[in-house]
Amino acid sequence: MLPRILIAGAIAATLSACNGSGDTNGMFRLVNGIADSGGLTAQVPDLSPLGPVDFGSVSDQIEVARGSGAYAVTLTPEANADAAFTASAVPVSKGQLTTLFGYGSIADGTQGALSAQLSLDAPADGQLSMQAVNAAEAASTGTLPSGMTFSFSATSGTAAADLSADFGSVSADDAGALAAGTYEIQVTPYDPACSSSGSQCPTILYAPIFDSGAQGVTLPTTGGSSIVQIAAIDATEDEQAEYGSSIVLLLIDSDGHVTRLYNAQS
Repeated sequence: MLPRILIAGAIAATLSACNGSGDTNGMFRLVNGIADSGGLTAQVPDLSPLGPVDFGSVSDQIEVARGSGAYAVTLTPEANADAAFTASAVPVSKGQLTTLFGYGSIADGTQGALSAQLSLDAPADGQLSMQAVNAAEAASTGTLPSGMTFSFSATSGTAAADLSADFGSVSADDAGALAAGTYEIQVTPYDPACSSSGSQCPTILYAPIFDSGAQGVTLPTTGGSSIVQIAAIDATEDEQAEYGSSIVLLLIDSDGHVTRLYNAQS
């Protein structure tokens, strides 16, 4: 299985929940992928609330634990407090950044949350630590197959190969290494039932539902860190009409810088 990729965003300011030290403690942040939430707030037990976080944005980071732990995090949409829900057993570990992605729709009752952890250890010089996340609930469970492949095709720089990420429905996977450079980024549906070769697999080739454009996207972004999540979230109706894709990509680095990518815009 190739590494999978993650998606999210916003400027991160570190707020300490315990006494400061030179250690890299467990960090937590929230990404709002729920378009009709009106803003999303996360409540980690015994800590100050995070948010409200606007749609397509990321919260500040908070320091949660020196060791390891799992937390029940309550998520409350500003548009309807009665639709609050809980993400159970959200892991926070020393040396890791945990990002909790809100996904789905309040109106449709499909709201939920997905957590993904990313190591804060710096990659080798000239490399990116890239994690992929699929937080596009509607695009994953609608008329398309439930899987997505993220591919990075080098247009310049030192990269010699693509990095792909396959996963069904809403999910995330471990980070993979990617050389710094400029890439055309495509997202293509696939059928998880045909994740391995065999006569049972159809010969249908699905067209990309997202293509950043041949000019490419430079990674890392200007002023950004080399520890990055790339996440797919459901596009709004207006975004679908304007850009012709059911998803928007968020590039979010470990410092909280966010770049929103739209279909065919580079």
